[in-house]
Amino acid sequence: MNCEISYIANLVTIIGFFLGLISLGLVVKSIRQQNQAIEKETQIAKANTLIALRESFQKHLSIHKKIWNQEYNDEEIPADELVDVMSYLGQLEILLPLSEKFCLINEEELQNQYGFRITRLTHNNAILNHINENRESYKSLIKLLEYYANY
Repeated sequence: MNCEISYIANLVTIIGFFLGLISLGLVVKSIRQQNQAIEKETQIAKANTLIALRESFQKHLSIHKKIWNQEYNDEEIPADELVDVMSYLGQLEILLPLSEKFCLINEEELQNQYGFRITRLTHNNAILNHINENRESYKSLIKLLEYYANY
């Protein structure tokens, strides 16, 4: 009788061990699925952020065209357009924290999507003068411009 109890106890222990392993495997599988779901949600959020950023640049298209065509190059920025120019520059300025702090834009995406806009600023005297006169307000933008000047 003692042997039977010992045998049953061992059998229950072995079954319990395997049930524990199965439970552990299910927990690991569940964690992996949650991590995959979180990664997918993160990628969707990143894509939505980049789409929203691109759409927000469309609001500044007229200023971008003027900078691209160097309409401001050797003259002061007209007073009635200064707020729009400042808004455009502020839009560019947020690219740095999106890249460095939040890792939403990697260096290649930054170069491909926005490099031409940033580089164009470095060739526009009126814009550079405005930025230099307001250095305290454009610290991130200046850092971004310095990076592209050496690119």
